[in-house]
Amino acid sequence: MSHVLRESDRKKGFFDFFPTPHFLFLTTVGVSLSDKELHLIEFRQSKHAGELILSEWNEAGLPPGAIDAGYIHDIPAVVKAIAELRAKNPFTFVRATLPEEKAYLFTVEVEKEPFESLRDRVAFTVEENVPVTLAKSIFDFDIIGETRGKSTIKVAVCVLPNKSVAFYTQIFEEAGATPISFDVESQAIARAVIRSGDARTHLIINTGEEKTGLYVVEDEVVQFSSTPPYGTRADANGYSDLANLKAEIRKVFAFWNTRLDKDSTPGKKIEKVLITGAEAKKEDFISELMSDIDVPHALANVWANAFSIEEYPPDIPFDESLRYAAAIGAALPKKQPRYV
Repeated sequence: MSHVLRESDRKKGFFDFFPTPHFLFLTTVGVSLSDKELHLIEFRQSKHAGELILSEWNEAGLPPGAIDAGYIHDIPAVVKAIAELRAKNPFTFVRATLPEEKAYLFTVEVEKEPFESLRDRVAFTVEENVPVTLAKSIFDFDIIGETRGKSTIKVAVCVLPNKSVAFYTQIFEEAGATPISFDVESQAIARAVIRSGDARTHLIINTGEEKTGLYVVEDEVVQFSSTPPYGTRADANGYSDLANLKAEIRKVFAFWNTRLDKDSTPGKKIEKVLITGAEAKKEDFISELMSDIDVPHALANVWANAFSIEEYPPDIPFDESLRYAAAIGAALPKKQPRYV
């Protein structure tokens, strides 16, 4: 499975006549884990700066109950699934996702200067906001918005228990792979579907059969995340979770759109809804889910920060690509830290 970007017209250069051997190109593999399956995306940097090549995409199924709400109950089955991906598409190093249920997310303001000790100041806020100690956790943070002329800086902090990260690392290593980074699922999906430079507030709806991720992204940073246990399950009367999921979405809108900043000024409101995930292709469900939401919604473009699908349409069908959003985000090059 491959898709190579076509070269634009330009004057031939050295590497057009003497191309770099394939094995010297930097490759990045992203793997996402969900309750039902694993997805893999591999990008390769082309010989022209800024161009990505989609080298491979693959998936591997999991038996029922192997992973449930982020908890791995069948280690051999998950190891086998990762090994199956490696057999289809050999890789040693991988950027992987961790389930949303394993992470704690909060926003906080800290003193802006000096930048050299910013991480230390963020660290002091961890135990005030999450039920794990700093010594038993791993955290990272993103700077939110514009802070010029201000003495404080607002950050979004993501915290994971050490044992969760160590456990997932062990799973990959038993399958013969080495994780070089982990992203929480919401962060990976946001990196894939929110176009770089778009500071508007979006609600991402990551659809599943038994649960749905609701992620609020503002200034390109995930600032709120919830994973209610409602999805596209259906019975004789239709979609049994639909009313509960609509209620959860209304709660997110009510919470986010009425909040106040620290100086009591209203915050930015959600301007658009982006829908992705395994069940996003169910048009009747999505239509009913969004029927009383008065902001625009659309299926997400999971390639938004990889390449132009108009100029370079990938071979993978659009509906199928919606299942790969987290793996795509994990595989994309990381953005440089923003210091403003």
